[in-house]
Amino acid sequence: MSLRDRLLANQKALVDDWFRGILTSSFTPRPLVEVRAKLAQLTVEAVDVLVSEPFLAKDARAIGVALAELHYLNATAAAVTVRALGHQLTNNLPPEEVIALQPRMVELLAEVVAGFYAASREAILNEQDEIRDALFVTRQQAEAAHEARVLAETSARARSQLLGHVAHDLRSPLTSIKGQADLLSQRLRREVPTVEWLQARVNSICAAADRMHGMISELLDAARLEVGEQLELALRRVEVQPIVADVVERELAGRLAELDLPEPAIFVTVDVARFERVLQNLLSNAVKFSPRDTPIEVRVRDEEDTVVVEVRDFGRGIPTQELPRITTPFYRASTAGGVPGTGLGLAGVKAIVEQHHGTLAIDSVEGAGTRVAIRLPLQH
Repeated sequence: MSLRDRLLANQKALVDDWFRGILTSSFTPRPLVEVRAKLAQLTVEAVDVLVSEPFLAKDARAIGVALAELHYLNATAAAVTVRALGHQLTNNLPPEEVIALQPRMVELLAEVVAGFYAASREAILNEQDEIRDALFVTRQQAEAAHEARVLAETSARARSQLLGHVAHDLRSPLTSIKGQADLLSQRLRREVPTVEWLQARVNSICAAADRMHGMISELLDAARLEVGEQLELALRRVEVQPIVADVVERELAGRLAELDLPEPAIFVTVDVARFERVLQNLLSNAVKFSPRDTPIEVRVRDEEDTVVVEVRDFGRGIPTQELPRITTPFYRASTAGGVPGTGLGLAGVKAIVEQHHGTLAIDSVEGAGTRVAIRLPLQH
């Protein structure tokens, strides 16, 4: 059975998931029978894009446009439908084939989301114009309509920028995977490489795949939080110090770092993957926004019934008046100019910490650096 046929074997489950997503996230102006038939057609189109050579970005984007037309423009609809596509399309494949398709799946999802938001943005702006022309007859009302349009354009622009940053960030590990795979192919055609050489290539591919997995997980978490869902935490009791040391070694390689870990083991109950993502976000921000010749300080300590993890840099800092908004999704400080980012990092950190019954504190002085402290209960 071909790869296309095996992907289509999961068509009914995907259509059911998509259909439930539309019914629970938004109103659709079309008959439900027509909606289900359209979803079945889009499933076939998604599979064709996934297996096509070369990748047909225009066709993938058209799927997103078609999905937008099935909804009555609800902000949660894109997250729900794209999550269904990402979860169900490769559900029946063995793990090795899922891994092989992952780069192509990322491209497919990115283009579907881009098409969805492009169609939604145009419809929203058209509705704003129609409402203003039909109802707003006074100058004050016209000005209010203009402000609403500016707000809609700003929101659409923020989402477009997010897609651009995500595509840029995903391209780096994808390039690494492609490069290492090409290197493997060339070497295997010439000779049988050593086990050590092969292991180094495999390690590099796995590291790039882990980076992609973390980015996609962060986006999915952001989508869940945007629709008011709680994160599903896989809690277990672990020692804090080894996790912090491991993340510091990965994220601060080549940087001047000061790591202060207490001797007695400190145990905490956390979702390890998301706890590591919190640390990665804090350290990544410290690296991006501070000069290379300045240290980054990381400290762990216990205070009564809590464990405190602090990350401090001596970089650009954040203006005091902007601190209350810095954990708002898509918000970026005015001092972040020129540094790529999505504005989701600290928002995700705050959500994860609070769902662990912890707190997040940020102190910063513009031009002098930033200190971020997370506090987690030793038991909860």
